[in-house]
Amino acid sequence: MKNERGLVLDVQSSKDADGANVIVWKSDGKLNQQWKIEYVDADTIQNGLIPDKPFKIISKMKAGRAITRSRNNVIIKDANKGDKDQEFVFDSQSGSIQPRRDHTLSMDIGEEGRNRYAQFAKEKDIWYQHFQIKGEYMVNERGLVLDVAGGRDKNNQNVLVWKKHNGLNQKWKIDYV
Repeated sequence: MKNERGLVLDVQSSKDADGANVIVWKSDGKLNQQWKIEYVDADTIQNGLIPDKPFKIISKMKAGRAITRSRNNVIIKDANKGDKDQEFVFDSQSGSIQPRRDHTLSMDIGEEGRNRYAQFAKEKDIWYQHFQIKGEYMVNERGLVLDVAGGRDKNNQNVLVWKKHNGLNQKWKIDYV
């Protein structure tokens, strides 16, 4: 944790004891300058998502399009504040991403995980419906990530699951609504 002058938080004299002073000092990379952040209500965050809190999944490609439910298909479209087909929730009971207005469905890998296309299907609480946020990726239990087909940043482009390759078409951010 650095300030604008490049100084870091430092436990003075490396004293690992209750009541030790914390100061700012030049970085030396030692343990007395290394910190871990723990969120107070971390137990409410599961798989990188806050259960039951509505969110949009936004592509990190230039246009910033949102994952959109089109019937049972998963596509990207321009992010639209009023588009309810772009709002999802994470269901902590099933471990799945569901459309906000239809909790009987879950984001799913087609043909019971044997295909590459993402879809919405009846919620079953099974591996091909379990996704989580890992950094900028939406990853399923088998390590496949959500991927905008062909890297094409255009409306109505399909979303697939694919092996991670670090392209922008596989990077996402969560915007809570």
